[in-house]
Amino acid sequence: MNQTYSLNMIPGGNPLRVPVRQFDKGSRTITMTLWNGSGAFSVPAGSAVTVEGTKPDGKSFSSTASFSGASVSFTVTEQMAAVAGDVRCQLTVTKSGTILGSATFLLVVEPSALPEDPDLSETVFSSFQQLKNAAQTAASNAATSANAAAASAAEADAYKRWLIPYGAWRRYDTQVSTNVLAIATGDNNTLTAEQNQPATIMTEDASTLTNSPVTSGGFWARRTVYPVSNPTGSEHITVELEEYEPVLGRRWLRTYYAATGKWSEKWVEISPVSPLDQMVSGSSANINDYTGAGLYWLNKTTVTNTPNGGSGMLIVTTSPTGNVIYQTFVSFNTSSGYVATRCYTNSQWYNWDERPAPASYVVQEGTSGAWRYRIWSDGKKECWLITTIKHEVKQASGSLYYSSTVPYPYPVSFTGKPTVYVGVRSPNNKPIWAIPSTPASGSDVKNNAYMAFVTATSTDSISTDISIYACGV
Repeated sequence: MNQTYSLNMIPGGNPLRVPVRQFDKGSRTITMTLWNGSGAFSVPAGSAVTVEGTKPDGKSFSSTASFSGASVSFTVTEQMAAVAGDVRCQLTVTKSGTILGSATFLLVVEPSALPEDPDLSETVFSSFQQLKNAAQTAASNAATSANAAAASAAEADAYKRWLIPYGAWRRYDTQVSTNVLAIATGDNNTLTAEQNQPATIMTEDASTLTNSPVTSGGFWARRTVYPVSNPTGSEHITVELEEYEPVLGRRWLRTYYAATGKWSEKWVEISPVSPLDQMVSGSSANINDYTGAGLYWLNKTTVTNTPNGGSGMLIVTTSPTGNVIYQTFVSFNTSSGYVATRCYTNSQWYNWDERPAPASYVVQEGTSGAWRYRIWSDGKKECWLITTIKHEVKQASGSLYYSSTVPYPYPVSFTGKPTVYVGVRSPNNKPIWAIPSTPASGSDVKNNAYMAFVTATSTDSISTDISIYACGV
């Protein structure tokens, strides 16, 4: 049976009255269209809707409701209609621990003609028994679906009872509250102690937690407490967090030493294995928190305290006991060659040792024919070769002879005239010189090396081994 109403989320006026009959349970569905003044109040996705109230006998109840847009539905439970009279109820819409809206209404429970367990006279007992048997048969046929629904409702109700302030959650009333290191100590330190029982932490804002290894963003983890005492009475209590978000499978350990009344200096992180050919995206805003061995990608928009303030790769290596940790940060701008390294030891981080790149560095090098070349980050280019050239030398100049200008193409493009050095090996022990030469007017001195050869005797053809080095921008 379904009953439909409109419910205004703005307080004021006479409360909505919803009639039901005493002892109704599971057979009556109430559907309400939510309004916010003159417009529909649409429930945002990811919200939770609850219906809570207090009966005339002073006992309260709480139940969850389903929703779609501005329509909210809930089924009348046994506890809602257990006592006749006006039951003041409140419908509340929450998301991530924040109340988005609420409204009150009256559940008007009409008294039943018969009590829940009637004392019937013998004259009507037989007829009543037949009706009761028929009802039991129908109930038996629906047992499977009813049990499943009850299990789902119990689970939802349990999560509601685990709710604690500021978006964190707890289980078994552990009193974890917002302090991740809340434990029972001294004579109360037992596995059955309320504060030492397993707990679940679920929050979308880890900054609201105290003593948490994760300090920003979402943090979901399972907390387990391990109290240990040795025969001499020395007591150690270790808190373990098995993380689900932001890093699935990561574990955190921290130990309380009863003899000193102090906790270990910092959380010990046990991260999932990170192979050296894979990087894990870093999720913590504090670079000090990256203490587990592995490779991490740090984005400067979320990790603001990287050594040079930029994005890059963090390499973490540790000693077997975790008391010595090395961090090496390599800038994303690999052309800069920026590397910084530091060490954690003696319970403290030491300063970064930064290794910036030289003022200029090679960005490209290779070969082209007989040439070898290099291009530098500041725009400088250089090239060199050793090769053989065959040419004539027969133009007279006094007692010497010289060749025509010989061009040789560069493997790189200079933007201006480069500095050129030319050397030559004299064949057959005969004197010969090779000199850089200025080409004729209008020729391109940026693309070719120009040479002239000089000898003491005229020759129509001579092969010489020459060396050329050119440098410029």
